[in-house]
Amino acid sequence: VADIGGGVGIVAEWLVNRGYDVSLVEFSDLAVEEAKKRGLRVFQNKLESNERLPFNDDYFDAIFFGDIIEHLFDPESALREVKSVLKDNGRLIISCPNMAYWRFRSYYLLDGDFQRIDVAKQKPWEQEHIRFYNFKILKEFLGQVGFSFKQYKGVNSIWHSKFFNKFFPNLFAHTIVAEFVKKTD
Repeated sequence: VADIGGGVGIVAEWLVNRGYDVSLVEFSDLAVEEAKKRGLRVFQNKLESNERLPFNDDYFDAIFFGDIIEHLFDPESALREVKSVLKDNGRLIISCPNMAYWRFRSYYLLDGDFQRIDVAKQKPWEQEHIRFYNFKILKEFLGQVGFSFKQYKGVNSIWHSKFFNKFFPNLFAHTIVAEFVKKTD
């Protein structure tokens, strides 16, 4: 398994503790050092720098791409590189904020301002999130890059949204977690 953009290695460590062979890829010097302190196998790489990932083609059975895509200037190139190191029919698990979430919609409707994804309200030019997805957009985009959609789950921990999320995930999930499979050429 590869954890791409895995930060300090929280997810990678969780996977390792469950018996998976995990390679963490991260660009931040500080995060790389913290992940190494956890005893993880870490590779430093800035995915958008046109630098190839340090793995052979068709290497991984699964890749976790958690809360990264909304930060990328060129998500298509990054996903093509991710696809190259994933085996045919390999799984890509991707997560990102759901811009169709009812609270984000209401902020925009009532305030005329962007959503409040982060803890502090930030102006659009201050946010680290530069791309915005919902279930439909994510599915269409990854289909164009060469992935087949398998399933998705909406995530929300607020009690009322958590209940309604079971029936209407596009509207009540603040985070998307979706599984895709690399199409065979």
